[in-house]
Formats: sequence, C-alpha cells, structure tokens
Amino acid sequence: MYFEVIPKATDEYLRAIEEFKINPTEDNPIWHIYYNKEIPSAGSPINFGMLLNLVSITNTSDPELIWQYIKTYQSEASKEKYPVLDDMIQSAIVYYEDKIYPNKKYKLPSDFEKSVLQTLIDTIKTTAPNEELLTAAIYEIGKNSYGTSKLREFFQMIYEVLMGQISGPRFPVFVLLYGIDNTVSALEEKLK
Repeated sequence: MYFEVIPKATDEYLRAIEEFKINPTEDNPIWHIYYNKEIPSAGSPINFGMLLNLVSITNTSDPELIWQYIKTYQSEASKEKYPVLDDMIQSAIVYYEDKIYPNKKYKLPSDFEKSVLQTLIDTIKTTAPNEELLTAAIYEIGKNSYGTSKLREFFQMIYEVLMGQISGPRFPVFVLLYGIDNTVSALEEKLK
C-alpha cells in the first residue's frame, strides 16, 4: 500500500460512519469494522485531507493548536463529541512529519503570481466569512487571472506558494478553517 492511499481511505471511512448512521446495514464496512463493538456516533466535521493541510500550513505537532482552529470553524466540535477526529489529529501530525514535511517545495511567486495573490488577499479581506461567497469570489479571481480552462493551475500556484505542495484542499473551505486573518497573514508573508 502506498502512503498516498491513507488520506483517501480515511475519508472513505468517515463517509461510511456517516452513511451507517442513516442506514445501519451489514453492507456498510463500518458494521464489519466495529462488529460487536460500539460504533462511533460521529466521525468528523472535517475530512482527513483538510486536516493534513491544516497541520501542514501550521507546521505544528501540537494537537491542541489544531483543535483551536477546528473549534473556530466548528464551534460545537470537541474531543468528547468527535473522538474519531481526536485520533485523526494525532495521525495527521505523524503523517505530516513522515510524508509531507520532508517533500515540501515552496514556489517563489513570479511578478504575475504576486499580483494574483495580492488580489486574492484583498478579496479575502473584504468578503464575508461565508463558504459560498468566498468560493464565488476566489473562483472569479482564478477565471480572470488564468482563464476558466486553467483554474487548476491557479489553485496549484496557491498551494505551491502557500503550502509547498502541488495540491491542497478546497481553498475557500480551508480559508474558513484556518481563519481569514491567518490566511491573509500567510499569503502576505509569501509576498515579501
């Protein structure tokens, strides 16, 4: 098994927990995983991929710091309510330290990319902290800067500059999870 499979498999596991709550049948893998054991009542309000990106940008090994960001995004989140998430945080930190951190390669933005990032900063600062509004505003920047057919390149540039990775989370959701002020500060740091 390749390590890259772990985030995807973990996210499938989380989906299976949610599906089991709606339709508790033996066809769901969760039934077999927890056979004769208590099945978690809740999986996680964020997926493992997003959690990895949060650990990556914060560059932390402190689970409590990650919990602070999660509680900002989902105020009702707690270790008691989401024990699976609590386990995932520690796993994400280990995965990051072993597999992501050693392979980070930050991109130095070109003048054009700096201009795009400045527009992104200005837009994030002035857009209400709402997923739909942020998504529309950020996609508009990508379309205006890179063209509709090259949106992937737009987001890849953000991930390479900001996280040192070629791919990342749904960026508007990440902005809300990491926080608008933190995202703006991280982007501004990359423009220096």
